[in-house]
Amino acid sequence: MRLPRKISTLLGNDLRRHTATVLTGSGLAAVIATGVQPILTRLYSPSDFGVADAFVSVVAVLLPFASLKYEDALMVPETSREASAVVVLSLTITLILSSTLFLLSPFREAAAAALGSPALSPWLLLVPLALLLYRSSELAELWVSRSKEFASVSSSTAVRAASAGGVRIGWGLLSAGPGPGGLIWGFLAGFVASVAMLVGPRVGKLTHAVARLGVADLLAAARRFSDFPRFTMPASFVSSAAQSIPFFLLLYYFDEATVGYFGRSFAVIAVPLTLIGSAVSRTFFVHAAEAYRDGTLSDTAARVHMRMVMFAMFPALATLAGGPALFEVVFGEGWQTAGQYARATVVWFALVGVSSPLTRIFDVTERQKTEFVVSTLACVALAVAFVAGSRTGDPLTAIAVGSVGGVAGRLLQLATTMRIASVSARTLSAPYIRYAVYAVPGVALIVAAMLSDHPSLVVVATLGGGFLYALFCLNELRRPAV
Repeated sequence: MRLPRKISTLLGNDLRRHTATVLTGSGLAAVIATGVQPILTRLYSPSDFGVADAFVSVVAVLLPFASLKYEDALMVPETSREASAVVVLSLTITLILSSTLFLLSPFREAAAAALGSPALSPWLLLVPLALLLYRSSELAELWVSRSKEFASVSSSTAVRAASAGGVRIGWGLLSAGPGPGGLIWGFLAGFVASVAMLVGPRVGKLTHAVARLGVADLLAAARRFSDFPRFTMPASFVSSAAQSIPFFLLLYYFDEATVGYFGRSFAVIAVPLTLIGSAVSRTFFVHAAEAYRDGTLSDTAARVHMRMVMFAMFPALATLAGGPALFEVVFGEGWQTAGQYARATVVWFALVGVSSPLTRIFDVTERQKTEFVVSTLACVALAVAFVAGSRTGDPLTAIAVGSVGGVAGRLLQLATTMRIASVSARTLSAPYIRYAVYAVPGVALIVAAMLSDHPSLVVVATLGGGFLYALFCLNELRRPAV
């Protein structure tokens, strides 16, 4: 999948072309993931979403241990043999952890009770399979990205979203009282489709690469990249925990429905931005490693940061202006609560999307210790804020206070990565001012529609405002790339 040449000029040189290619698939995936939500909210209850979101959060927390984060070293080796050793080492460790977790399945009821959701218990049986599929999909994407076959990565991203959405909708339509099963099986189906699409055409090549390896190669790779399990893995665990902490704490202090409402705000705001961020991260990882060796990391990082701010600015401001009304119209009666949660979290979620691809700077500069410290501080800030808010007994207050901690952590992470890349404070702040100005006309339309007290007009105003914002952003095509 490729973008038209004019649109691809939003970025620069090979990074621009490769990112534009991957963004085609990720953009389509974001449209699919967001587009199915109005259907899913009419098929599944908030409690169903809450159980499914809790399942995904458990997988996310365990995922860094699956391969000890050796896969993050995949772009570093200069030889394909050493890179192949990293892939096999990562997959072997994942298989060991998945098997171990399966042996611990008799304790799933106690684990679900500790999390505050007995309904989660039967689905914990699928966690080992989810870990194996998730990590296999990521390894396949990284392997293909290393060869700069970004069109294949782009297509697999779209196929994963379509497969997940299709299974979830089909399950919901064909089942009476579907429960969380369709949501969870859809999550797994997406990774099955991704792995099949990426690995299937390359089985021969992968088999040949693996056949040349011996135990000595795996041990050499484990020693060569030992800083990744020592520092990147704990940092990744802390980051994953920070993403999952809100779900776990809301489940513990409140109930599955609260988690479901919160999860829909996350799905509508954070997931599309994360999909775009993941697409940018894949190409940025490859080109940032080259730029660091060439001494041009500052320019590359500043360009990627600017474009991520561009993607995030209007959705964030539109949600602040009309979130509850938008959710009520789009997702159906009873989902206005999710819109209130979205308004409270949107700045935090936007910063998650902006900062996520830039964390690759820690990897390419081999600053794993710094990443661990920053991730730990961000996680602590988020946890403390959510616990403090939850103790008030009001879910909205808990989410609003927790979001403050999330914003603080992400700002720290963003400032640290950009400082490592030698990006100045002026260069860092400029895109926020520029794109906020571009968003003003569209936000004004939304505010005017809100005053009319007709929620449907808010949706129309948001679409119109988004179109105006896109026109302003596309006007930058006439300017030289930053």
